[in-house]
Amino acid sequence: KHVPLDALERIHRHKTGALIRAAVRLGALSAGDKGRRALPVLDKYAESIGLAFQVQDDILDVVGDTATLGKLQGADQQLGK
Repeated sequence: KHVPLDALERIHRHKTGALIRAAVRLGALSAGDKGRRALPVLDKYAESIGLAFQVQDDILDVVGDTATLGKLQGADQQLGK
């Protein structure tokens, strides 16, 4: 099924990106004032890492093999993801 690029990016950002962003934000907030001031840059970093992870995961789901992936190859597509 065809998914528009903007919709795919939104899905990726709210999937792994949100989890990575939460972890990065917690680390920054626990660092005090310097961490809080760095939040905008760290948010962008976490968002980029989450997006890159999901893109890689999507590609591997198509071209990878089950033994390497640790999950069934094509599983995301079978689930309509």
